[in-house]
Amino acid sequence: MPFLLAGGAFLLFGTITGTNTHTKKMIKDHNGDKPFRRAILRDRNGDLTKEWYVEYYAWDEVLDGLVRKRIKVSMSFQTKKARVHEANKIIADTNELLEKGYYFKREVVSDETSILTECENDLVRCLDKVLSIINTTLKPKSVGTYQSAINKLKDYAGEHILIIQEFTDKDVIKFRDHLLTTLGNTSRTANNTIIHLNTLYRYLKDRVTIPVNSFKTRKLKQAVTTKNIAFTDRDREAVGRYFSFLLLHRTCLYRCLQDGPL
Repeated sequence: MPFLLAGGAFLLFGTITGTNTHTKKMIKDHNGDKPFRRAILRDRNGDLTKEWYVEYYAWDEVLDGLVRKRIKVSMSFQTKKARVHEANKIIADTNELLEKGYYFKREVVSDETSILTECENDLVRCLDKVLSIINTTLKPKSVGTYQSAINKLKDYAGEHILIIQEFTDKDVIKFRDHLLTTLGNTSRTANNTIIHLNTLYRYLKDRVTIPVNSFKTRKLKQAVTTKNIAFTDRDREAVGRYFSFLLLHRTCLYRCLQDGPL
């Protein structure tokens, strides 16, 4: 497997920061002739207060050249030894992929006719289709979240087909009302469901010519809750009284020690 040194004619810069998840987008080149540059650690001169990262170059079919990628090394590793150890694992995993011929392939996207025709202009099926296209670029938890939002829309539609060209912002409001009244979702959950569908619709709109995104609507106001408040006012008063007593007790003890035994 050949690889290019710095300054090679094919170097193109397109930095992607993040964890090692973007290497999952790579596919294997069975011919084994794609150039690359091995992963190395950029440790910011050993400064633990700065973000370290692993840098490598892989072939990108869209750019038709090498593209630089960066993988962050978590700053949760507080010692140099621990951070270097973590970086070495990332480097080993990345270099293994590069040496096996993995590279970034041009995403195969269904054209407008095939998506809309295949899904018969059914909004639910179109969103399902676009999720199946992009799911390899998402974390499993994110895929589940988007699928849950689609399932809610599917349950709402029932036997009725939601024609994508006829689905308006008023239909979105009706769907949101369904989430609140029929499913008993909170305002926050309903807002999140609409946001997730809005994101999927944007992915779909990148691929086909469809109407303006109706899911881009104003959020509901969320009820104020004390669920995530660590201390109530009463708790804070009790803590304040405790520390006042503790301070007084320590002051008296200190004076007794200064005065000597009784």
